Parts: sequence; structure tokens; C-alpha cells
Amino acid sequence: RLLALGDLVLYVAPDYGDIDLWVSDGRASGTRLLGQLCGVSYCTLESWVSTGSLAFLRVEESGYGEQRERIWRTDGTAAGTFPLTAALPAGGYWGDDETLALAVAGSFVYFWLCDDDCKLWSSDGTVAGTQRLEDPASAASGTALVVWGDEVCFLGWDTLWRASRRSGRIELVRALPDSTSGPASLVLAGDR
Repeated sequence: RLLALGDLVLYVAPDYGDIDLWVSDGRASGTRLLGQLCGVSYCTLESWVSTGSLAFLRVEESGYGEQRERIWRTDGTAAGTFPLTAALPAGGYWGDDETLALAVAGSFVYFWLCDDDCKLWSSDGTVAGTQRLEDPASAASGTALVVWGDEVCFLGWDTLWRASRRSGRIELVRALPDSTSGPASLVLAGDR
């Protein structure tokens, strides 16, 4: 797996259950190890995304009878590679791997993390700027995020929600028609 980061390329190499994060400028002399992304029994890179100057990585850590995950960031330097969140319990997501994805909207990255329950988080790439968004209890869901301008949208059981760091919270867009199974997916169509 490769990910562009400006004029660099990031890649991961498994190392006996750990994840080694590497960066390259396309030359042997410009290829170097940035660091290991976990120190427990086994780790998996669940998803990653680049904003151009920063890359964000969701890493699942398995060991000692539990699964935990954390969000990392890198700017392509060893000093600029570090975790943004503590290791929180993994799981509790609805749907498929799309719910594990990181979504870039404006200058922020949005993602679901679970501690007591699944909550929407966002980050500007700093530890201080990585935070859970304020939300009503009914908004917590963990469904796939769809980017809409500098906001993200997601589905609740029978509701459509949007979130933005501008407002710092999650807002109800509207209730959806009753359904026995809830809505299946959300797709951006043009600018709507």
C-alpha cells in the first residue's frame, strides 16, 4: 500500500505483527524508516488518507486479549510522526470498512472512534486540535462519512446528520421516512 504525501510516498511494511512506516522521495538515499506504529502483539493499518502536507492513519492494535485503535499523523519526518489519540477500544461500527475510513473535509480529518460508545472526532493534525465533536445522543452511529464541502454527513437509524468544525458540533439535517431496516447508504450527488 502506497500513499502520496506531497512529493513523497509513504508505505507500510509489516514487521512481525508491528507496522513500520516508511517514506521515500523515489531515491534509495531518500528512503527511510519513520518509525513503528505500535508496540503490542499485532497491528493492522485500517485506513489512511493524505491532506497533501499531512497523512493520517488509523491503526488497530491487538494484544493482551483486547483490540484498541488510535489515530496517527505524519508529515514525512520522524519528529512529525506521532499518535493523535490514546488507544481506545476498537469496534462498535455499523456497516463495512467504509466506517473505518478517514474523511478529509476542508482543513480537517473526520473519523469515528469508540471509547464508551462511538463518537465522531476531527483533527487538524495536532494533539490539541484532535477532539470529539459535541453531539446529541441520538447522532452517535458510526456509519460511513460523506464529505460535503468542509463538512461531513452521515446517517443515523432514521436521520441525516452533518458535522463541521466551524460549529464544533453535529446537527440534525432532517428525519428520514420510517424504515424497518434504516437507510442503507449515503452518496454525494454533485453539490447536494
